[in-house]
Amino acid sequence: MGAANAALAITPAPASALAWSHITLGQIALAKNQAGEATGYLRRAVVEADEIPAQYAARDAMIKADRAANPSVSGDDSARTFISQLDTLIKQPSSEKLYAVVIKNNLKKFVQGLTVTPPTAWTTEIARAEQIDANRLSLDVKIKAVSGGRDQAGTAVFILHKTSSGWLLEEVQLFNVK
Repeated sequence: MGAANAALAITPAPASALAWSHITLGQIALAKNQAGEATGYLRRAVVEADEIPAQYAARDAMIKADRAANPSVSGDDSARTFISQLDTLIKQPSSEKLYAVVIKNNLKKFVQGLTVTPPTAWTTEIARAEQIDANRLSLDVKIKAVSGGRDQAGTAVFILHKTSSGWLLEEVQLFNVK
């Protein structure tokens, strides 16, 4: 804890030191069953994390802190319904069907990758949801897939955009499915 606080005292603090310090302080608070305090540190770490390892560590710890703070939060039913629909469409090798539920300009390569070698299985579990603004939702998700006969698993961050007709997948961040 002392090293994390010392890193925070450096002026100006390097972004990576800030992120890792807040991750460490969040993990310490979580270990002390102080989920609310942990959430505060980890929210800052998610924002400050510039490097990929820090982003994954901050998001993973944030999921744990959110679950500890609110174990009964069920999330948005419409987002879960959308993710279920997306899972079904991903298993079908049709870019046109996928383009109906994604923002094409942002996710053309993502859709092409899924349709060139379609997975035979794909399951997405929402681990954490956070409202970005009135029409956007960030979802930390866990993905299990089978592609080319290989089991794959990992995490991603999906950004959903609400339209008058429902959700669209706007962006995929931190896609780490191997």
